[in-house]
Amino acid sequence: MPIDVEGVEDTILVPFFRDAPESLWPRFLIIEDTHGLWRVDLFSELSARGYRMTTRNRQNVMMER
Repeated sequence: MPIDVEGVEDTILVPFFRDAPESLWPRFLIIEDTHGLWRVDLFSELSARGYRMTTRNRQNVMMER
């Protein structure tokens, strides 16, 4: 599931992972790395939920669960 929401990835994804059942969690995420705009460390939040970074390029991070 690619995610590119112009710097508010944390605002959207943290509540999703908090509230959605694990059966709805995607196996793969591609996230534009705009961590300088985030209020929380989204990568740590995702890591705590079992995601690991598999690939990183200049703009995007691919994570797998």
